[in-house]
Amino acid sequence: MKTSLDCIPCFIRQALDAARLVSTDPADHKRIVRDVLRWAGEMDLKQPPPVLGQRIHRRLREITGVDDPYRAAKERQNSMVMGLLPDLR
Repeated sequence: MKTSLDCIPCFIRQALDAARLVSTDPADHKRIVRDVLRWAGEMDLKQPPPVLGQRIHRRLREITGVDDPYRAAKERQNSMVMGLLPDLR
């Protein structure tokens, strides 16, 4: 699957959402979004969206130093599911 131009706004939103998960500093948010916007003009749209999304998250890690912006959300969801597990057995 190739990336379409319609994917670009989603990449920007994804970058901003992830930035907000790992930092409360608007300067970090701005830096990450600007970085994605600059890169958007050079994206190889022949690449599938997950490949391009991976690059965005790699850059987010470089800027913020946070390896997994979704860690807290995953831990919350896993705890919730583990609490339901006895009822599901």
